[in-house]
Amino acid sequence: MVLNDWNHDFDSNTAHLKSGGFFEPDGSKFSPLESYDSSKYSNFKWHSGLINGKGRYYDPSTRNHNSAPLSRFSVKQGETIRFRVISAGTMFPLRVSVDRHLLTMISSDGYRFENVSVESFILSPGERFDFLLTADETVGRYWIFAETTEVKNVASQTRPTPRHRAEAILEYEEAGPMPDTNYNNWVKNPLNRNPQCISSRCYVLNCPFGVSFVDNSNLECLHLTNLTSTENQTVEKENDFIEKFYNFAFFGGGSINGRHWEYPPVSAASQKDELQDVDTTCKECTKDKACSCTHTETLESNKYYQFVLINDGNGSGYAHPVHLHGHNFQVVKQGFSDDIFKSPDIKCLGWWWYYLQ
Repeated sequence: MVLNDWNHDFDSNTAHLKSGGFFEPDGSKFSPLESYDSSKYSNFKWHSGLINGKGRYYDPSTRNHNSAPLSRFSVKQGETIRFRVISAGTMFPLRVSVDRHLLTMISSDGYRFENVSVESFILSPGERFDFLLTADETVGRYWIFAETTEVKNVASQTRPTPRHRAEAILEYEEAGPMPDTNYNNWVKNPLNRNPQCISSRCYVLNCPFGVSFVDNSNLECLHLTNLTSTENQTVEKENDFIEKFYNFAFFGGGSINGRHWEYPPVSAASQKDELQDVDTTCKECTKDKACSCTHTETLESNKYYQFVLINDGNGSGYAHPVHLHGHNFQVVKQGFSDDIFKSPDIKCLGWWWYYLQ
């Protein structure tokens, strides 16, 4: 199951170029919504979503969709199906759920963890999750939703109308065929309902925030650090690792530790010897000034590294995923705080440390 956001007005490159000052058709500047915890998104506007290449566009003025066909996933009653969900979107974290079915989560990015039953899960662009679904409901058709975590009002968690989500259909084979055109009359704008979660505790996996859900007090966030890996991987000696700090606050724009990436004139991987005159240390960066360079970190081979990733200070508050290409890693702790300097895990030595580490 591949999830995408889809813009009907222009391609992703144009959307990126316009993100510095996204203007509405009437000339007004686009104001992005916030997430549940008040974190901000860049100026990428949600238009519609796709699941396996199919989806519907909802007109924001009429709230009617364009009746496009949706992807269908066929199951037999009583069987258990394994799904792998891949987020290939541009910007938004998506919360995935299946109407009236709980999901048994089993792996993240291809790595197994002990099974956990959830009402839904959230994944950001580039993430993958596997889950098991048991077709144990009444024979019929059920909605699959992948909805953004945007809200119009943080306190009430009021969601956009029409809802910012991608849609698909889970259908039991025993229900018989139904033409695509009939889906338009099936239900106009459904709400996902899991009756199990009305009277008992249910979970949402991988919340990128620490707040509660206002619309259902029985929903509780589970984070990656609440999961237990099925593989036992430990450092050979206690504290046998090198620690590095990286601040992903966009100080002066997209940056890490206040350093904006600048492409080198040649390939850094294959022509390393030709980079002697290229600035890889960002010498001009200070605690008050961001700068641009071919920012390079040199790591020792066969060493354990602990990366502490934060989003704090000047330019903080924007929600975005973080990837590490070509390497595997373990998430050992995750925290949410309005003031990272109050965290017992971090000894703050002054403002200079997260720009100059």
